[in-house]
Amino acid sequence: ASYFGKATRKNKGNSGGAGFIWRHYLDVCTEPREAFPSRAAQITFRLAALGELTVGSIYGYTGEQDSENNIHLVTSALQAINYTKCNYILGGDFNRTPDELTSHLSGQQHHVQIQHSGQLTCYTPNGPSELDYFITHPRVALVPRCCE
Repeated sequence: ASYFGKATRKNKGNSGGAGFIWRHYLDVCTEPREAFPSRAAQITFRLAALGELTVGSIYGYTGEQDSENNIHLVTSALQAINYTKCNYILGGDFNRTPDELTSHLSGQQHHVQIQHSGQLTCYTPNGPSELDYFITHPRVALVPRCCE
């Protein structure tokens, strides 16, 4: 099954449109929906090991790395996810490095763990950077550590 949010028309074409592809046998608790127009979507699954898990997909504003728009996008997506009161994973292209994002989230009510590889994920004329990673609920962050 799949869900793809609408893309936004830009000067050079279409941009954005977050979505999901999932196996048909997964137990979907809440249908996928846009959490932020053209930029963030979420869906909730029921999993035996974790209970209800909200999965979010985000696509940050390109070319606006220094803009507060991406911070607002992330905090809005986290607020929508926190409303579900579920464990969560929010992944995608944040267009902010993990360090840049951490400083903005540390003083907020969001209990988050930023999971990143430390590898470069985005290559532009301005140089490479790590902009693609996951933000997880602390309980979800423990799952990979238990499996190592």
